[in-house]
Amino acid sequence: MSNPEHVEWLLKGAAEWNLWRRKNLEIKPDLQAADLSWQNLSDCDLTQADLSHANLQATHVLGANLTQANLTGACIQDWNINADTILDNVVCDYVYLKSEQQERRPRNPSIRFAPNDFFQLHKKSIETIDIIFSEGVSWETFLQSFRSLQINKPHQNLSIQSIERGVNGAFVIRLEANEDIDKASIEREFKTLYQLHFEELRNRYEAQLAAKDSEIEFYRQQNSNMMEVTKILASRPINVQTNINTEHHANRVGDSVQHFHGQIKGVSGSVDGEDTNIFQQAYDRIFGEPEGNKAILKEMESGESNAN
Repeated sequence: MSNPEHVEWLLKGAAEWNLWRRKNLEIKPDLQAADLSWQNLSDCDLTQADLSHANLQATHVLGANLTQANLTGACIQDWNINADTILDNVVCDYVYLKSEQQERRPRNPSIRFAPNDFFQLHKKSIETIDIIFSEGVSWETFLQSFRSLQINKPHQNLSIQSIERGVNGAFVIRLEANEDIDKASIEREFKTLYQLHFEELRNRYEAQLAAKDSEIEFYRQQNSNMMEVTKILASRPINVQTNINTEHHANRVGDSVQHFHGQIKGVSGSVDGEDTNIFQQAYDRIFGEPEGNKAILKEMESGESNAN
């Protein structure tokens, strides 16, 4: 664990901390496992400081001197460094790019950084804006957010330098911009835009799914109604009025016209005329008039439906 006195001096700010360091040159600051997240350590003299397993999430170390500091196992998620941050001869076997010991670098737990590897890794961070997606990325949302960022910052020459795929669906996307840009503010703005566009996309998809569910329910109900109509019709005789022309092939004298009312069974010859199509009536009333569904079913079940 860290030395509470050392942590207390550090949190007083760069001026008092650096003065304390000059008065105590023999002391190597013990800051191991200290929670320094969101603290401003810019311009602090952290040479030979033990920062192993410290929480440096979102910590500002702009212009700080970390020569020979020990950063093994530290969390450096969203920490802010710049070209003036000194990382010479840093001692570091591995670090975590996300809190709760997530996104270890090197990724393989059996591998440790070789000398100067840590500096080379974070030289890229100095030159680029690293956006880390530890649980996958919505590419549609990413492109919308990046385009919005370009529109909001038209003079920063924002571009995508690289996309690196990690384990378990994680991605690191590196953005390039002008050297004088505030990279931390760009990263915060991008994450805000990403969250905003992601919520808009999710709401749109949920609305589409809700509309589709309603449409499916509508057609399911209509299909159920038609099945009931079909069942009723299948159990009842069909009353028709038709003209039947019968040709007499033997000793043909002429055509005779006969009128039949009621059930037609076993008629030979050709049947002409207008049949009253009760199926079409049922279909028209169900789909043409939404309120007609219950009415026609009630009429047909009571036998009061007519052919007119």
